[in-house]
Amino acid sequence: MRIEFPLHQLHTELGPLPDPSLTLPVRTASGYADLNFVLDSGADLTMLPASVADFLGISLDGSREVRVTGVEGPGAMAKVGELTVRIGDRDYAIPCAFSTNENTPFLLGRLGLFRHFNVTFDNRRRKIALESIT
Repeated sequence: MRIEFPLHQLHTELGPLPDPSLTLPVRTASGYADLNFVLDSGADLTMLPASVADFLGISLDGSREVRVTGVEGPGAMAKVGELTVRIGDRDYAIPCAFSTNENTPFLLGRLGLFRHFNVTFDNRRRKIALESIT
């Protein structure tokens, strides 16, 4: 299975910038909802603000707490849970860090995704391709 998403371009004061954002259906407490993620091949984990866990119907009580860091510095604390995304016609359980920083962008990281897919950023065709390897 190969799924393609548009690779949008942002216009910045420094010039055009590929924007690897994509929309995926995510299981919530009341069915599936489309969430917009930045596909971040440099991110270890998928990350969302902690407030989104309630919307998804995910309890973080008793979840392991970790410090998440990034290029901006020491980061914030996060509780590790799991969310379910639908890619094509299959559901995938993806480990997710739910950050105490409510300004955390919706990031789709490598853990849980790259073991199922080859990921291609095709700038010439302006596509992001996820090709199943499992």
